[in-house]
Amino acid sequence: MQNGITLVALVVTIVILIILAVVSINAIFGENGLITSAQKGKLEHEIGATRERLELVLADAYTEKHVNERYNQDDFLDEFIYDREPDAEADEYEISLNGHTFELDRSVPQLGDYIGEEGNLPPAIRKIEVTNKTLSEISVKVTSARAEGAIYKYSIKKLEEIDTAYVEKEDEGGYTFTYLGLTSPETYTIKVDLVINGEIKDTKTENVILGELEKGTIEFGTVTWQGAGTASTTVTTDTSYQIQYLILPEDTEDIPTTGWQTTSNGGTIANIPNKSNVYARLWDGTNASDYATLPVKDEIKPTINSFEAIETTSNSIKVQATATDNESGLASTNTYKFYLDDEETTKGTSTDGTFTYENLNGLTGYKLKVEVYDNAGNKEESTINVTTKEPTAYEILDISDNQKIYVEIPNIKKPGETILCNVLYNDETNGLQLISVDSLEDVTLGYGDPTVTGSDNFTKAMNSYNKAIETLNSKAKEYIDEENENYALIKDIVESARCVGSNPKNPSAQAGMHITQFSSTYSRKLRDTDENYSSDYTQMTTLGIAGISNSSYYWLASRYVNSRSNDSYFNVRDVSSSGGLYTSTLCIVFSSGSPYANSASAGFRPCFTLKSGIKITGGDGSSENPYVLGV
Repeated sequence: MQNGITLVALVVTIVILIILAVVSINAIFGENGLITSAQKGKLEHEIGATRERLELVLADAYTEKHVNERYNQDDFLDEFIYDREPDAEADEYEISLNGHTFELDRSVPQLGDYIGEEGNLPPAIRKIEVTNKTLSEISVKVTSARAEGAIYKYSIKKLEEIDTAYVEKEDEGGYTFTYLGLTSPETYTIKVDLVINGEIKDTKTENVILGELEKGTIEFGTVTWQGAGTASTTVTTDTSYQIQYLILPEDTEDIPTTGWQTTSNGGTIANIPNKSNVYARLWDGTNASDYATLPVKDEIKPTINSFEAIETTSNSIKVQATATDNESGLASTNTYKFYLDDEETTKGTSTDGTFTYENLNGLTGYKLKVEVYDNAGNKEESTINVTTKEPTAYEILDISDNQKIYVEIPNIKKPGETILCNVLYNDETNGLQLISVDSLEDVTLGYGDPTVTGSDNFTKAMNSYNKAIETLNSKAKEYIDEENENYALIKDIVESARCVGSNPKNPSAQAGMHITQFSSTYSRKLRDTDENYSSDYTQMTTLGIAGISNSSYYWLASRYVNSRSNDSYFNVRDVSSSGGLYTSTLCIVFSSGSPYANSASAGFRPCFTLKSGIKITGGDGSSENPYVLGV
């Protein structure tokens, strides 16, 4: 027997090796081989990772849809996707990223089925839209992608029938079609095949109900308040039916079947009153669905932006409140109600937020409260604590009851002494003016006036008459003379001084020059009559302070002319101790032209105007305990 391999064995060995090689190649490179499986796994991983990225973006977009009023604008979702994934591309029905394309439902929004890789996407039917239906017919429109040269085959069956029951309808292959000769009530399944070059590339079905409405959703948008108690909202549906709506008060029990209005899908329902319900339903022209309900009720309080005191005196507080209401709007009447301390009764109301609390006490703390109302009756409130100021002399020294009030003013001419005064005026016209109770000193007018110059007594008397008001007011000003070394005693209290009888608002007022009727020598050299004394004398008489006790007469800063047949008298007025009004003659011009000069002395009562803000620092206003002034 010889050693070696026979020819048969060799052939068998070779065959076995070939088989093993083929098996190994298929295991590595075949359809289910290692390399192919690895490639499929990689592709599935890419598709899954891409899906996950897009689903995260659309999940955020879903949240944004319910909080962003811009969402329903056509370009919002595209901008949102691009902002998160700049490489993504989306159209109405599809979205692509990293070369992978998926179905896109923009109404949710959410991701649908995987379509394929970009550049190798199949033709597809994207949507079958029911454009019209009656009790016996259904019209549809087909929207497709990548379907150049395609024709469409339309079939129909009743929903409960098996697929072999589809009845193919004859048509021209266009993207619109109407199914005729149908019965109702019934639910049909319509089928559309997309055919290219005789091959069906995609098929889509849609169930359609005739004779009753198919199920669909109705969604209301965010309630937007328009002010004045009305609001608006949007309403949408996922069906092709019309939307009808009705607005009724919230306490309506029976919903009427008539009176419904129609709006488009995504339309706005406006002018919804507060405390109302909005009812919406689907409508096919014959049948109506159950209605969805949206309660519209403003239960949000107004916002008080500020509440503060803007002006405070000793007896009043003026406040200002501001508020906003972004729902039904602030009430148009009685918007703001104001309360004092814990009183339940309002002190007043306003529409602009301003109010003044009056008749308060000085240096007293008050709790002030405001309530703000909106058109829905919602209320917000706020409180502040405010203290009134210390009363001023202007507020305390009230002469409306004609009572004598005694006040002391420092006397800078006699340091350490005071001038006892009565209140002469305390009003908006004259301010607060005090008049000395007694005559302070005697003043000489006429040729005896030491301040007047002249070549003779008549000239002095004439000049004294002409300057009577100026002379008397100058004397009054000596009591607040800034040149006086004791001026600091009074400078913070007294604003000005004048002689009683001069014009309260214009103490230096002078009458015009008088033309005598007897001699041109003195024409226009003596002043005419003036009435400066009138208001002062009337006020003193009314208050019972015209008479004085320490002098028989005192001057009124005024002049009087009395012309008779043979002479003219030029007099200065004065007041007796009992308060009677008299005149003192300073000059006379006779018909012959000769003059007469006289000189007269009388007491002097100055009037002091107090500065604003002066306080009462002591006393009770009686003659025994007069008020003391201070700052």
